[in-house]
Amino acid sequence: SIACLAHTAAQKSPTMPSILPTAQAVAQAVVKGVSNGSSNPLLANVPNKLFIGGQWVDAESGKTFPVLDPRTGEEVFRVAEADKADVDKAVAAARKAFDEGPWPRMGGKNRGKILIKLAELIEANVEELAKIESLDND
Repeated sequence: SIACLAHTAAQKSPTMPSILPTAQAVAQAVVKGVSNGSSNPLLANVPNKLFIGGQWVDAESGKTFPVLDPRTGEEVFRVAEADKADVDKAVAAARKAFDEGPWPRMGGKNRGKILIKLAELIEANVEELAKIESLDND
């Protein structure tokens, strides 16, 4: 879902301040066509890896778990299964982004603009996001 938003943001608003490297990486993953093995075209570019430190990565253990379509019980795709090591990496990356990244030093007005843009993108893509989310609603 967020991948769709980031891709849309990159397409519709190339001048939007680039404050979150995560949004850029998500958009790049979508543009590159991250394959998750799903036969459902709606989910074909939804990343199925963990997003840690600005990059899509497999779980350290290599484990995945199925996402089931609640209507049919069928597996629609698999997602990386984070364990303690992955969580520790994600927490460390988040701490680094907070300590060294631009967001905490950015003024409230600029942060507000970015959050408003995110809300606009959600509204503009509400149908697609609702369809994707409904597949993960069990």
